[in-house]
Amino acid sequence: MISPGYRKNPWWAAILIAAYPMLLPFSRSAEIPLSLLAITGVVLLFTQFQAIRHWPASRALLVLFLCMWLPMVISSIDAFNSAGAWHHTMVALRFFFAALAMAWLSRFSAVRNRAMLLISLVLGFWVIDTLIQFAVGVDLLGYANTGDRLNGPFGLRHFFLGMILAALSPILFEQVRRHWGGWGLVVVIPATVLVVILTGVRSGWIIIAFATPLFLFWATRKNQWSMPRVASITSAGLLLVLAFAWTTSSLVQQRVELSLGAGSLDLVSADTALSQRIPIWKASWAMFVANPVNGIGVDSFREAYIVYAPADDPHVADNGMGAYHAHNLILETLAVTGLIGLLGLIWAVRIVLRLWAQADRASRQAMLPFALALVLIMLPFNSHFNHYGTFLSSVSWWLAGLWLGAFRRRE
Repeated sequence: MISPGYRKNPWWAAILIAAYPMLLPFSRSAEIPLSLLAITGVVLLFTQFQAIRHWPASRALLVLFLCMWLPMVISSIDAFNSAGAWHHTMVALRFFFAALAMAWLSRFSAVRNRAMLLISLVLGFWVIDTLIQFAVGVDLLGYANTGDRLNGPFGLRHFFLGMILAALSPILFEQVRRHWGGWGLVVVIPATVLVVILTGVRSGWIIIAFATPLFLFWATRKNQWSMPRVASITSAGLLLVLAFAWTTSSLVQQRVELSLGAGSLDLVSADTALSQRIPIWKASWAMFVANPVNGIGVDSFREAYIVYAPADDPHVADNGMGAYHAHNLILETLAVTGLIGLLGLIWAVRIVLRLWAQADRASRQAMLPFALALVLIMLPFNSHFNHYGTFLSSVSWWLAGLWLGAFRRRE
């Protein structure tokens, strides 16, 4: 039996779970552990079907997945890119089986605690590696600091580090709190915040701006620390980090100066500050208005953008293809899967809140870092990666699996 085997040797399950973030910087290598987890999930359904069927976490996972997946199916019926939409929708089934395997295996505290340790080591390496890249000009893997954006082990292709490190930071913070206490957080939190700022990814800035105070508020209550003392130390540390980043990084200065125009009443200035997001949002809204029920279909945004963007759209002028996605969770949901997708998203949020309310005190403590990371990724007003794309979907379901694995219903 798979689960008893992992229970006897929990490191195997922990390594399989932690291999996903470990390989995340290396292009599509993270698909390897994700696929192994999906296969494990399928095998578990055959070998543990009765136990899984009566397990509350598996039922919750199924409903959550259907909330997101069924709108994808319905949107594919008349999608702009029909072949791509159906392919994307069908292969998304692997996320359910992978999340099921993670939830089933990580329900053992021995597996979950070891996975937390390994994941934290990976995140800690990202922080140290990026600081080395900033200090000496090249990281431990040989990636140079080009002066554009720091990206640590993620290399020069996709600038994911700032957002993903910020989103997963509660896992690292919680591991440090459990084993090193407040003094460990005094070192790790400023280092992590500094790296996120130095990456120049403003969506990461927004996430870390929520992640740090929310986690510290919870940790303060959990450890019964003095709230005024924590607030004063946090404020002082933040000022020092910001001052250091501002004085040592021209990129940070440029990004801050660019961001200051976001609140301008002048549409051109605001659009420049938002990296020309406004035309993308307008085109996304036009897609929704024209296809309000089920949207344009997954994997169809680029094809539809040419149709719904005006001729003078800057993104069409730049590459002849337009934008790749809406850069906003709500607008992308409306554009791609319509009102059906939005209702599914709202229902999924309702389920998440209900499960949190039903969880006992011990499981809430175990669930918190994964739940907080999931919330941070889904911030509705932030600039997002492709919500239905492989990268963000796999991260989200990976977190959902760990979160549900820690769930225990209150008696």
